Amino acid sequence: MSEINEGGAASEAGLKEKDVIVKFNGINVSTVSELQEQVGRYRPGDKAEVTYIRNGKENTVQLVLKNYDNTTKFVAPGEGAGVVFGARLESVNSDDKDNYRIDNGVKVVDLNDGRFKDLGIRKGYIILSVNGKKVKSASDVKEITKNGQSFTSIEGIQSNGTYFSYQFRR
Repeated sequence: MSEINEGGAASEAGLKEKDVIVKFNGINVSTVSELQEQVGRYRPGDKAEVTYIRNGKENTVQLVLKNYDNTTKFVAPGEGAGVVFGARLESVNSDDKDNYRIDNGVKVVDLNDGRFKDLGIRKGYIILSVNGKKVKSASDVKEITKNGQSFTSIEGIQSNGTYFSYQFRR
């Protein structure tokens, strides 16, 4: 694996970066797309068995699949897992953490009409805090803003490394 999301199914199952997944629920997988195809046959909350190679040794572990928000809740089509204020957000990966010298945040990976687009937020921006509280997932942003009812400030880093901060009147 090239990256393990903190709080995700792989992390909780004990998988580590550089582990090589070779089977998903008994089906051989040799590429990322083959793995994604197998995972896509299941829903959040489903249990799966993953066989992987670490340090030349084959291991098998059970895990419980999760959605973009690292929960087992099923997200119906149109609800948009990880979508807040028109933006699809994902937890920052280890490369972004190293490049920007940060330990938390969510990255805007897709942007549609909504409050974030209206503010000038763009794809690639990393949101570090909302309403003065650090965020690590889209669900953090939803919870802190009470699903958009309470939105007073946002801070983060633009894709060019420039810091941004917006504050709003109540």
